[in-house]
Amino acid sequence: MVVTSGTEKDTPMGWASETEQFEAVALKAGVPARKFLREDRPTNTEENFNLSRRLLLTTGLDIRSAPLVTKPYMRRRPVATAAHVGRKGRTGESA
Repeated sequence: MVVTSGTEKDTPMGWASETEQFEAVALKAGVPARKFLREDRPTNTEENFNLSRRLLLTTGLDIRSAPLVTKPYMRRRPVATAAHVGRKGRTGESA
């Protein structure tokens, strides 16, 4: 699981990046910590894609597609950015 975002916010956990917040939620849901790849340098959605792609390339895994999980109100931005950076994206309804 690639967890990516660079924004820090004041949270109930104290100051934490969105990456740390997303990891905390996933850990609570039962995702093992060893399954995380952290990318916390992006300052925008395009950097999220590009830096995450570079990170995935370092793993040696042959990844051709992956689900994108985002906040419901942010669904359109990553799809548009994916198209812009040359990847296929599509919107899906939140569960």
